[in-house]
Amino acid sequence: MRRVTQDDIEEALALVGVTNSDAVLVHSNLMRFGRPERGAKTYIDAFQRVLGSNGTLAVPAFSFSFISSGTYHWADTPSEGMGAFAEAVRNQPDAVRTRHPLQSLAVLGRHAADLASFETPSAYAPDGVFQGLCDLGFKIVVLGAEPGHISHSHLSEEKAKVPYRFKKIVAGQTCLAPNEEPNQTQWSFFARDLELNVLPEGENLIVSELLAEGHWAESKLNTVPILAGPAARFVEQLDGKLAQDPLWMAPDRDRVARLLGKTDKGND
Repeated sequence: MRRVTQDDIEEALALVGVTNSDAVLVHSNLMRFGRPERGAKTYIDAFQRVLGSNGTLAVPAFSFSFISSGTYHWADTPSEGMGAFAEAVRNQPDAVRTRHPLQSLAVLGRHAADLASFETPSAYAPDGVFQGLCDLGFKIVVLGAEPGHISHSHLSEEKAKVPYRFKKIVAGQTCLAPNEEPNQTQWSFFARDLELNVLPEGENLIVSELLAEGHWAESKLNTVPILAGPAARFVEQLDGKLAQDPLWMAPDRDRVARLLGKTDKGND
């Protein structure tokens, strides 16, 4: 298996424009790169050296177990399916977790307190934490993952009220931060309508456009792509597509349009 050093990672990040004092949201699949010399900590150390003391490192720490269990604890509930790097960041002693039991972020650095101040029923609300990442100038870094894992696509989908999703309400006992007692709380997320069987796609096309226009950059680490660019540019590009066609991300738009004509489900 190929070896990955901290220097390798730092060089690749520099080539996609990640630099001192940046704020980044990282979607990752480290297994594709090879064996890091100190495990996931190699990547954390690389990001922290590149970003410096004024930078911010954030990762998705999503967990949907709250739906079935009805309980959530900021420290004890692990992320699910977010990868080894995300869990390693979440478990750092100084990591802060944002205030949503389904779609939280784990954050290290300067903007951790800013992001922890957001508390909206939906993490993708117009005044929610994902819009906050755009407003704070965060870059998205796609570290070995596929563009389809870019979670900001849900911000555009919820904003456009795409018809293959609907608002789902979930309630339960949550403890959202240190020194807080568990409380009965209610949250929402923009869930896929399983009857329509739509697996949205198109993030790769958005990224290709952004690369072609020079708004995003690409490099490679052990032949595996790393992509990076402003979150706000990604959202703006996808917003434009969905404004013209709310079914733009549906892979079989004609089929979905026909099914939507036969159902009275809404997005309220």
